[in-house]
Amino acid sequence: MDCRTCEALQSLKQCHREINRERKAKELKPIRIRLTAAVVDRSYSGRLTYYSTGARRRLIPLNYCPECGRLLKKSR
Repeated sequence: MDCRTCEALQSLKQCHREINRERKAKELKPIRIRLTAAVVDRSYSGRLTYYSTGARRRLIPLNYCPECGRLLKKSR
């Protein structure tokens, strides 16, 4: 992989797989992972970060890599 964001996401997913493997060995419920995006607004007055959008405050899904544009989720 040439994209740093995709590499970081892959290592993050691998880390969560290992954690869930350990939890399964201890007979604990696996942790469910949901990746989301954030929109960061950097202006002259500072920085604002938006983690959700819309009237229901839904999380922003991370469907595509923001660096290379690769599809991160398979469509259902």
